[in-house]
Amino acid sequence: SAAVGTPPREVAEEAEEEGKENGFPPPPSSAAAAIGGNGSLTAPFQGIQEALDAFAMSDASYVLVSAGVYEENLLLFGGVALHGGYAPDFLSRNIVLFETELRGVEPLPGDPALAPIHAEGITGPETVLVSGFTITGYDVDSQTPSGSGAASIAVYALDCDDHFALRNSRVAGGFGGAGATGSGGVTGFGTQSPGGGVLD
Repeated sequence: SAAVGTPPREVAEEAEEEGKENGFPPPPSSAAAAIGGNGSLTAPFQGIQEALDAFAMSDASYVLVSAGVYEENLLLFGGVALHGGYAPDFLSRNIVLFETELRGVEPLPGDPALAPIHAEGITGPETVLVSGFTITGYDVDSQTPSGSGAASIAVYALDCDDHFALRNSRVAGGFGGAGATGSGGVTGFGTQSPGGGVLD
């Protein structure tokens, strides 16, 4: 689940320590949440993207995410802070006990987000913080026009400076696509066997 809004003070303290510059409230998200949540701690969103969409329309400053597996690619924007590792009730945080996995989905042509975490052009004045996640790149099933398989990406950060921070997280790539078919070999040197014969 993902919650957007203001959590109890004791729950928010650790998140604030990691992102003091962001300042104030969030949105929660929970993989176990019921459909139709409003982003509160008692009715969190099912997905993180839902929480981010609500965050953009609120005065919140971070998103809390409870334990679970979230299969989505997130396009981050200035001012957001994502904190994983929360218990389902959001009353405690332990990034080991309450593992929060963000598992990528292979993007389609034209998709805005190219990886589970996609940060582009984050150069301030607002910061972006991602903390307490296991981030896993997608497995590549498609092939490029050249016939070779594409790379698996877990974190895509382009033209960012220190206003983008990834902390206390584990990052692992998925399986990249299969390579293109190689070219045919050439005849070697030395005496050639016609096929199974003994060479001189």
